[in-house]
Amino acid sequence: MLVSATDLTVVYMQGTPFETWALKAVSLSIEAGEILGLVGATGSGKSTFLQAVAGLIETAGPVIRYGPSIDPARLYATVGMVFQMPEDQLFERTVVEDVGFGPRQLGWDKTRLDSSVQKALERVGLDPRVYGPRSPTTLSGGEKRRVAIAGILSMEPALLLLDEPTAGLDAHGQKQLLRVIKGLNKEGTTVVIVTHDLELLVGLASRVAVFDRGTVRSVGPTAQILGQTDLLRSVGLRAPLTAELLAALAGRGVPVRTGLLDVPETVEAIREAFKAWQGPRKGR
Repeated sequence: MLVSATDLTVVYMQGTPFETWALKAVSLSIEAGEILGLVGATGSGKSTFLQAVAGLIETAGPVIRYGPSIDPARLYATVGMVFQMPEDQLFERTVVEDVGFGPRQLGWDKTRLDSSVQKALERVGLDPRVYGPRSPTTLSGGEKRRVAIAGILSMEPALLLLDEPTAGLDAHGQKQLLRVIKGLNKEGTTVVIVTHDLELLVGLASRVAVFDRGTVRSVGPTAQILGQTDLLRSVGLRAPLTAELLAALAGRGVPVRTGLLDVPETVEAIREAFKAWQGPRKGR
């Protein structure tokens, strides 16, 4: 266990006419080394959960416990959060200065700082010699997103929190970012991703938690959760296309396996189902 939240409650503007319960007794764990996806409609509490884990908002009581690799007294140094559209937060004159901002605030010596900045840029697929001297304003959207992530990675966090990391990126930028996330996780970084794009989590996340109006409706292995079209529709989400297609066929009487996410596996399941479905009809 890396992080464990038990009965986590967050109330905005409590005691006023605008009081809003963002989280209502949420219990959810983050396991070391996993990629956890958080899905749900806008306002369901996903981003609030990330901010609570990062220590950025006040919670009702000490309801979040951290594993030994995270220091609760120094969450800013051990938990890294990348907000939506993080490229808007780039402000230094050069990429290398921007990525090194966090370590400088932590008081690292120059040798450690330079090494960490170089490694962070390399981890997100940007050559420090090429991109380091450039101004962030000259970069593409995908490159800016990767620089923003590098700025968090340079502080060597044990946990990386990403809020809608692919928002605003084109298909090429999304693919690049997915490769970065997979690579970071393969190296041992635990990642939590908030997203409305359920297709993004297929083949990426090991588990998915479904948020609904401040609560967690369900949590489990990715294939199990994203294959439940009725559950996802009930919280205002659309399941991945493969799961939706299989559910539609089953609804028309085709004896097909449902809930599959892998495209080749889905194609094979449909082929087998239609053979079984059409065979008896030919013999009539």
